[in-house]
Amino acid sequence: MSIRDLGFGPLGIIGAGHLGSALALQLLASGIAPDRLLLSTGVSEAAQARLRATGLERWIATNERIAATCPYVFLTLRPRDWPVLKDLTFVAQATIASTIAGVPAAALEGVTRRRCLHVMPSGPDTIRGGLGICSLFPHHPAMAGILAEMGMRVVPLDSEEETQAFTAALCLPAVSVVAQSLGAALGPQWQDMERAFPRLAETFRWAREVAPVLANESDRIAYVERMATKGGITEVIVRSFRAGRSLASSLSDGIARCAEIAAAAEAAR
Repeated sequence: MSIRDLGFGPLGIIGAGHLGSALALQLLASGIAPDRLLLSTGVSEAAQARLRATGLERWIATNERIAATCPYVFLTLRPRDWPVLKDLTFVAQATIASTIAGVPAAALEGVTRRRCLHVMPSGPDTIRGGLGICSLFPHHPAMAGILAEMGMRVVPLDSEEETQAFTAALCLPAVSVVAQSLGAALGPQWQDMERAFPRLAETFRWAREVAPVLANESDRIAYVERMATKGGITEVIVRSFRAGRSLASSLSDGIARCAEIAAAAEAAR
């Protein structure tokens, strides 16, 4: 599936914050027709200002319009906001790609009554810089093609458990930046990580490649804040590392937080 082939209807992004905005800009840069993109965002002034700053304000639509018209939908909501989907009716045969950390595709299918995929892309900075990486579960050739055309390295996974581990690993560039603030050397710890989590070795190498070296502390703080959400996986991993836990132990804490979010999602179905 090519982005240019989306002539049968628009592609929607529900919850276009930092991540959703980055995906929208990549879709436009990759050739999607401007009239084939719809975005929704929060009602706060900060959310509206963010879209204005990125030039995406013209594509704003309601959640209801996106659900009713888009055959492909990205959900880039925060984990605590996903219950808003219960009130939406998606078009028949819609394919929904969720980036909601920790919430299994099966839980979303129970709410949306449509086929759901779990995709976990890296942070906005890497996506905009053409250095993005993204997991995909279950396998879906059309979605894999769309993600690849957006410039992301696609990592197919075999289970939600693997998705949870991958999701936590995506937070490691933020930990690398925090290490710069603390004056901590991570070299040997990366080797320990590959021994402890061999299936994630490629993702660890990606994290080392994309983590920026920032001399200014305010830039470091801003970078981490762009990646983190309150109560989310990045926040947990960064807090653990700041508390003196090793890189591998901090990652394990992030995976445990993913599992907690997944359990809460299942209970809310």
